[in-house]
Amino acid sequence: MIKFIIDNGKITRKEVSKILTIKETKAYELLYSLTQKGYLGRKGKGRGTYYILVTQ
Repeated sequence: MIKFIIDNGKITRKEVSKILTIKETKAYELLYSLTQKGYLGRKGKGRGTYYILVTQ
């Protein structure tokens, strides 16, 4: 998943679901957890939401 973000610059919940073969609800929980820990940043709203790596 991280490699995908590095290669493409961003990732969506649907892409995470497909890459990891998990349901979109679990993909959201994973993305939310990584966002809360400061690894990812959330951009956009609704169907246009995507996540990017946070660089420090």
